[in-house]
Amino acid sequence: PGGDIVNNAAISQGNITITSGSLTSNADLLTSVGGIANDADLVLDGGTNNNVVTGSGDIEFTGTTTNNASVTQANITNNGDLTNNAAMTGAVANTNNLTNNALITGDVTNSGTLTSNGTNIAGDIDNTGSYVITDGDNANDITGATGTVTIQGNTTNTGTIDQDSISIATGANLVASDMTVITTANGIDNAGTFEMQAGTNTNNISGNTGNTKVTGDVTNDSGVSISQGTIEISTLGTLTAYADDLTTVDGISNTGALKLNDGTNNNDITGTGSLTIIGDVSNNGAV
Repeated sequence: PGGDIVNNAAISQGNITITSGSLTSNADLLTSVGGIANDADLVLDGGTNNNVVTGSGDIEFTGTTTNNASVTQANITNNGDLTNNAAMTGAVANTNNLTNNALITGDVTNSGTLTSNGTNIAGDIDNTGSYVITDGDNANDITGATGTVTIQGNTTNTGTIDQDSISIATGANLVASDMTVITTANGIDNAGTFEMQAGTNTNNISGNTGNTKVTGDVTNDSGVSISQGTIEISTLGTLTAYADDLTTVDGISNTGALKLNDGTNNNDITGTGSLTIIGDVSNNGAV
């Protein structure tokens, strides 16, 4: 079609082609064996899309929609409640609720709630809303000063994260390959397991049921607090920190190397590792 068309009846064709203008329709009303070729504007205002969508145009999802077929467009926008079950290629913008169960290839802008396996997004993410990673690894840069990231499964991060905050749910596990590239304004709330493999930590870490593990060479920046249920330093781990900045409920388990700078240690420290005092430290814990 050409012009601006609002469709309220069933269309069943071998091919549907949009070359100019726009087509607005419930997805349930469109059936095409050869798919939809869209070089203009396609708006799906609800229903279930089972048609492959190709072309250089823009597609917008509104209402409550399920997508079960691949979509390749210049711009893919969701302003409704979208469950995506098929590959998407293009620049994706989400302003409301997007639950993604398939591969998205392209940069993503999120100001709503985006829920996805980390490996299902291949592109940088500008997140000023809520990004929930259900499982899988993140290799993408995640930016957005007001955004939040929530870890619900097992995730290894190798990308840059610059967010307002990160939350790790109970039973979840976040492995940070380099702490230097993780920056938060309001810290990391850890109720699960947070593993630091390298770099300098500049984020306050809180959560009295969480476990922070150090498995490589990590420096905790001065004045940055780690307040956890436990801190665990593995055989290959080295943690350098100011004593005042470490607070635990159940102590520090050290089988690697702990280097304490100035301050007061109030934590019980156990294990077969080494403890090095590199500043003026007072001790109130059992060592």
